[in-house]
Amino acid sequence: MASSDDLRSMAERAAQYEPAPQPGASSVTDELLYDVERLSLPQEQRTQLRQMLHARREMGRAKYGCELQTYNGRNAWNDCLQELLDAAVYITQARMEGRSVPTEIRSVLHLVSTLIEDVPR
Repeated sequence: MASSDDLRSMAERAAQYEPAPQPGASSVTDELLYDVERLSLPQEQRTQLRQMLHARREMGRAKYGCELQTYNGRNAWNDCLQELLDAAVYITQARMEGRSVPTEIRSVLHLVSTLIEDVPR
């Protein structure tokens, strides 16, 4: 069982500010595009994932002046925690509104689930 200090630390990470990303070493999107090709999804869904990832890369370049790269001055696990908590809120909103899950959301969840299995424990 987690101590109150551990719980406080988790809550702080969930709300911790991260600085804008800086240019780093390697393109994260390029690696992710490679991973998409290994998914056990129909070609149409992999194509859709690639298109969405290219669009997100361009949005990042427009917003931050660079795409997401490794060693960019941010804590990737803090970013992940915060984004997943946001996703849980949005999923709950859609569920409360009676909306069905679009195929592209299922594809992204499949990608995330596959990626997390490859991360060392």
